[in-house]
Amino acid sequence: LRLHVIDDWRIERDNPRRFALAAGAKADLQFSVVAGKKSYAALYPIHAYADFRFGGQALQAHAILITQVAREALAQARPRNLTAVECLAAAAPVKLDGDLSEWGEAVPVPLGEAQRSLGSLNAAEFSAVLYALHDDQRLYLGLRVSDQEISAEDVTSDDYMNSDYLRLYCAAQAPALRKASSLTTDDLVVALNPFAKGGPLVKIPTFGIATRPVADLSQILCVPRRTATGYEAEIAVPLALVGDKLGTGSTLGFNLMIGNALGGRRVGELTLGGMDDAYWLSPNSYVPLHLSSLTHSDAQGTLPVTPLSRTATLALE
Repeated sequence: LRLHVIDDWRIERDNPRRFALAAGAKADLQFSVVAGKKSYAALYPIHAYADFRFGGQALQAHAILITQVAREALAQARPRNLTAVECLAAAAPVKLDGDLSEWGEAVPVPLGEAQRSLGSLNAAEFSAVLYALHDDQRLYLGLRVSDQEISAEDVTSDDYMNSDYLRLYCAAQAPALRKASSLTTDDLVVALNPFAKGGPLVKIPTFGIATRPVADLSQILCVPRRTATGYEAEIAVPLALVGDKLGTGSTLGFNLMIGNALGGRRVGELTLGGMDDAYWLSPNSYVPLHLSSLTHSDAQGTLPVTPLSRTATLALE
């Protein structure tokens, strides 16, 4: 019998565990499952697999216990002002080829362990650097991701969560001006699977919430390339998909999530913005992204840490 959990949850004591069972008998095996420090008020599955032989065949029984982390079990992080991402004006046309060598003037925003929203991978195993540029028509994002294994098996789920995914959030208003606590049709939300067989996949994840519609997703371009330490990707988003009359001087609400999967299961995620409760559904987690008139800056992007205060333990029968 073996248990399997997701994200940074873990199972204490021996796992898997062998046991013998006579016909018609019952066995009671006890495990302790520890919820991860970065758990959220959400549903989490605990998988139990029993592998056995019957009639000369190898069989497997698979049960799933759906647990819910209660809101009152989490520390409520206080609202804070997030550091803005400075999006410089492109000094020359941006060539979308997956090569970031021409992005030298863009302000680098590192995403490491402090931006780890799910999983337990360290920065050497999974980290990223974000770059942002713009022209009169598009927002350009450059990503340099350190990832030990590229996984792209999940091509059907609502947000490609069990592949190495990218998830973008853009809104025409600065975060400080937003009153909504959940996503609305003011929010452009896009999920990408950069390395899907046949080319990058782009979709609008629903999450059961209506967000900003896009009639033609082919307008959103993604060009990735593998590197010795992971991958690089360039993404172009037409500003008109985000809102009307956006350009130099505008401040957008923005968030980015980078998922990491191994063998078709998500094992980690980096989040640019806030990581308060239900951060993936809330504009409160957005970072201000300013469309600057400058083509050069000496700034270095920094982001805050949002810790949770406790780990919960579940005793299973």
